[in-house]
Amino acid sequence: MVKDDVLLVAGNFTSVSIDVFEVLKKDVVDSILFSQLYASSKVVKFSDSRKWYESYTEALSKLKWKTGGHKFSRVELGEGVSVVLNSLIHKRLASVAGFPQVEQFERL
Repeated sequence: MVKDDVLLVAGNFTSVSIDVFEVLKKDVVDSILFSQLYASSKVVKFSDSRKWYESYTEALSKLKWKTGGHKFSRVELGEGVSVVLNSLIHKRLASVAGFPQVEQFERL
């Protein structure tokens, strides 16, 4: 079974084959960071997430990345309702990434 390195890049999980040279892994990280910077120069991420991800995907495609679609859902919480993310992170993401990455992601 082939394992991948799971990287946490600016709050996003990225899976890179362990067969990829370290120099190329750095290129992957740099491409993601550049694309996020490009998207953030166009629109504030949390004011219009959909447009931000469209700009992010556009930048990745110009770097010759193939990207899938993004699915957006709107959730309206009732009064007094809260969402606890650390349980989700530990239950779901721990199986994908190692503990140090989960701990980093949880701090974000």
